This record gives sequence, structure tokens and C-alpha cells, in this order.
Amino acid sequence: MKRYSIAFILLSAIGLMLCSIAQNIIVKTGPIKKCTVEIEGKYYKVDYPDADEKREAILTGAKIAMVGLVLITIGCCSQAYARGRSPAWGLFGILSPLGILIIATLKDKQPGNLRPAEAPDKELN
Repeated sequence: MKRYSIAFILLSAIGLMLCSIAQNIIVKTGPIKKCTVEIEGKYYKVDYPDADEKREAILTGAKIAMVGLVLITIGCCSQAYARGRSPAWGLFGILSPLGILIIATLKDKQPGNLRPAEAPDKELN
């Protein structure tokens, strides 16, 4: 059984939840619609009255998604470090679920974390 750091599990779970919430906000907001208005023979494209609220909701969703990705990446960095690897491996967290899968399947390089079956042979006295 592989060992996972608590930071990896918690931060990845929270980050995925935040990304899901952000996606929900953005999808429910819908596209910003424009209409064409004719004034003195010239045509202008004008936003519908709710465009500002929609823009604000989309920006809020994007900010929440960024926070989620940062948390996932920090969690992946802690897991890579716990496995005896460089924390730079945690940048795979930017790939979100795929990155979490890659980090979760990394082999342990720390000698203290090896299971008996993986430990190098030692002479028994």
C-alpha cells in the first residue's frame, strides 16, 4: 500500500472542489450577449444590460479556479517531496486530475519509506 501525505490528499481534494465550483459558476452564467442598435444610420454593437454582472461572475469563477489549481499544485509538490523527489514534480498538478494521477503513481525514492519487499537486501544476524 502506498503512503500519501495528508497535504496531498487534502489540498488536492479542496482544489478539485474549487475547480468544480468555478466551472459551475461559469457554465451557469452563460455567454455575454450583444445586440445591434442603429443610431442615425450607423450600427453599433451593445451589450445587454446584464453583461457587467456576467463578466463579474466569469471573473470570479476564474479566480476560484486559479486558487484551486494552486492548491492542487502545492499538494502535488508536497507528495513529490514526501516520495523523495524534487518538489518541481508537483508542477504536474497544473494538469489537475491527470497530474494528481501522475504524482500518486510515483515510486518512492526515500530509503526510509521502502516496504520490506522493496528494501535492498541486508544481511540478517
